[in-house]
Amino acid sequence: MPQTSFSLSTVDVSDVDHIVRHVLIPAMRTTPLHRTMFPLGDTATEQEKDIINLWYSEMFRRAVEDHAVEEPWDNFFKASTSDGTPIGFCSWETEQKKHEGVGERRIGTWVPTTLDVPIWIRLCKVLQLERKWVLQDHDDICCKISGEEEEEEEAKKEATMASPKVSEALAQIQSSPDQPAAFESLLDNLNTLSTPQNFANDLKAILNTAFHSLAVGVVAQRAVLDKYVAALRGVNDADLWVELGTYALSIVEPSSSGGGSSGQALASGGTFPDQAAALRELAADGHEAHEDHDEAAATLAQIALDSSQRRVTDEDRVRVWVRIVRNYLEVDNTVAAETYLNKLKNVIYQVDDPTLNLHFRLSQARIQDAKREFLSASQAYHDISHSPAISEDERLHTLSMAVKCAILAPAGPLRSRALGRLFKDERAPHLDEFGMLEKMFFDRLLAPAEVDKFARGLAPHQLALTADGSTVLARAVVEHNLLAVSRLYLNVDFASLAAVLGSLDPAKAEDTTARMIEQGRLAGRIDQIEGVVYFEGGFDEAAASGEKGGGSGRADGASVGREMRRWDANVQGLAEEVENVTNLLQREFPDFVAANLVV
Repeated sequence: MPQTSFSLSTVDVSDVDHIVRHVLIPAMRTTPLHRTMFPLGDTATEQEKDIINLWYSEMFRRAVEDHAVEEPWDNFFKASTSDGTPIGFCSWETEQKKHEGVGERRIGTWVPTTLDVPIWIRLCKVLQLERKWVLQDHDDICCKISGEEEEEEEAKKEATMASPKVSEALAQIQSSPDQPAAFESLLDNLNTLSTPQNFANDLKAILNTAFHSLAVGVVAQRAVLDKYVAALRGVNDADLWVELGTYALSIVEPSSSGGGSSGQALASGGTFPDQAAALRELAADGHEAHEDHDEAAATLAQIALDSSQRRVTDEDRVRVWVRIVRNYLEVDNTVAAETYLNKLKNVIYQVDDPTLNLHFRLSQARIQDAKREFLSASQAYHDISHSPAISEDERLHTLSMAVKCAILAPAGPLRSRALGRLFKDERAPHLDEFGMLEKMFFDRLLAPAEVDKFARGLAPHQLALTADGSTVLARAVVEHNLLAVSRLYLNVDFASLAAVLGSLDPAKAEDTTARMIEQGRLAGRIDQIEGVVYFEGGFDEAAASGEKGGGSGRADGASVGREMRRWDANVQGLAEEVENVTNLLQREFPDFVAANLVV
């Protein structure tokens, strides 16, 4: 293979476009990295390919310009042929340099539409971690600053960012004979030494000095963390709770906070379990204040509740799990909420705190409501509405939720009992839903306008579509109106029934009727040949007790007795008719009767 001579020289901005288009892009186009970033690159149009080239050129140009402004690039060269044409480039890195202000000029950089941005971001993170892993054991070759020295440098940087009074106090602590007491005194008096603008930097500087610069004993570090949390709680600032709580966790538990190994045996999660739990609760408070409930639940879920290194009571577990459940319910994540609710069920009976028990019962009712277990949810809401631990307005709101769930429950005797219990509640007439409750309790037909008004007060999950494409409310109203029809008619054809129900065709009306009869929620029988449903004396609890009667919709006991009495009445009626015919024959044709009648 012939060898080509080339020369090395510094890269100029004017060389960028030629290097990108004729060197970088041709070399990268078939690489796995480029194919991952641009999965549709092979099918891209010429215009899209030009946009990709322009994007690379712009990034390359920005990098060259940034280094030209901040610091000349002494380790990046272009390789050129004898006529000066760039044919490649080479570079190496002797230490990691941070250029202040460069990031500000990159704000607003555009990206090609063919770039898979999420994959690109993930690749950048993975490559950064890979680079760090490769260089971690080669500090004598590539890195001038080792891991421990880097932490010390970072700690010194944080200390220089502290306010003058706090910096002076930290300097005095280094020569103090009792450093733990000096740290505690500094944190106790931090409000007088610091300012609101420097409060965050001052706390960071104190923590870094205690854990990195001086590295006092574990007992002293625990005391510093306790005072740190107390000082942070004294500031009513949710942003600081999240920022400084997370920052402290990155020092106390670097592995769980994405900080990697710190190189210090003392800074491990098992060394400060109580302090880590307090920091997570503080950060969760901040997330809740920002209504970031997903992040709050995830933060609380990381608290070690089964660790052998700290004593955790059942009440402590319940308190954390209740908060997690409530946060997940705020974002309608009922699956995750139910996971922690199941944990609560195993220990809640051992906790006497009335507030925790109330929150548990309310969370259970909300999960049952979300799972469309409306009868159970209605019962739970109604019980909670009598609790003296909540205000009168909250009791009425909970009663309203009980009424809504009872109305949405499947029609039948169980729902009738729930409606009757709520209708007899003396507070019910004050609710907006009372009109709907009254009509359902007395089995009256519901008008579409009444249903639409009621629907406006329902939660989104209560208006969700079911498997057949209808809403939970629409199905509940159809079943209720079907029961109301059974009180008005002894029999009705399905075409007329569909017209009365309003929102169904005859086939759907027949399916709904058959399902209710099969489930024992409606007493009747269907003549499919004639297309008629025969109701068995209307709806009552004796005829439809909720038990399945072999698909007939009739229960044993009282229902069977009623059928036997009806059979006896029919036989008696038939015998009476035969007797009447015989009497008429004897009166009109006595000879015929005497010759043919057999007694």
